[in-house]
Amino acid sequence: MLLNAISSSPAVEDSAIGNPVTFLTDLAKPLKSLVANFLPVQASGTPSPENILPITGWDRVKVFIPTGVNRWDEQWEAGAYNSIGNPVTGNNQIRSKNLIPVEPETEYCFYINSNVNCRIYFCSENGSVISYSAYNKATFTTPAECKWLKFHTGSGYGETYTSKISINFPATETGYEPFETVYPVSFPSTVYGGYVDMVTGEVWATYQEWHGKWSEMGNTTDLTTVTRRSKLLDAKFANITTATGKQCNIADFIYDYSRDSVHYYTSASGEKTYFILFLPIGTDENTEVQICGELASPVLITTLTPQQINAIKGNNTIWSDGNGDCEVTFLKKG
Repeated sequence: MLLNAISSSPAVEDSAIGNPVTFLTDLAKPLKSLVANFLPVQASGTPSPENILPITGWDRVKVFIPTGVNRWDEQWEAGAYNSIGNPVTGNNQIRSKNLIPVEPETEYCFYINSNVNCRIYFCSENGSVISYSAYNKATFTTPAECKWLKFHTGSGYGETYTSKISINFPATETGYEPFETVYPVSFPSTVYGGYVDMVTGEVWATYQEWHGKWSEMGNTTDLTTVTRRSKLLDAKFANITTATGKQCNIADFIYDYSRDSVHYYTSASGEKTYFILFLPIGTDENTEVQICGELASPVLITTLTPQQINAIKGNNTIWSDGNGDCEVTFLKKG
């Protein structure tokens, strides 16, 4: 009864964050959540009228997710393995660069898009070779205690090898399968910073950008060396009195209303934000001005087609081409 209770214990949620984000699970279950964050892009340095640093956003992001079919990440290198599985220099040969995780006494399908055999090495937990066999396109069962595979082929491709190889699970898959699935997410308009929730399909903006000409800012006041102007933005920024989460293309943040130098700051006005900018007296009225700030509350931009994304049993690595972290909530045995 105790064993039955343990085996039927409910799944529990766990989470991980990073880009790439990696996590280990013993359940091949759909992810509860997968969020890909992205942030405004601006070159490093201190913006000024002499060093204008434009801010750019995103019209799409891509999320890369293991398929759970091909267990090899398609990383190879020149060389081979000898009869006991040690790497050797191979003339016009290639070998798998990394160990490929597998389960013992489990059926897999090996597929290579050529008529050349590969030598597959079955390895134990510590990576030592248990045995090996040669395959071209075949279903095989891993030996007991086998935890890893590695392989090489003398196909003559060398470092320019381009054929497609799969180590497929389940073994009913007989053709090439990509190691990872790419989910491109396109936005209806540029989003400067935010996140996409792949499971719900929701795209949220966490930053808002405004751009216009210096002449479009009002309330002109000349100080000794600079002119002060302001613009009321139809959004409430977070961290109003600090530089956190704010960027300007032409000035640096200083929280000071009267300092006689080039800078900018923000102030709150109910659910809106004042952007106050100080530029040299006589600045060209057509000068392009840009401000981007983190919002006090995210704004829903659109809802796309939700995705069911399954974790694979074992190690998972998910990443995006965005410049923020990926956040994953997944299931594992309790």
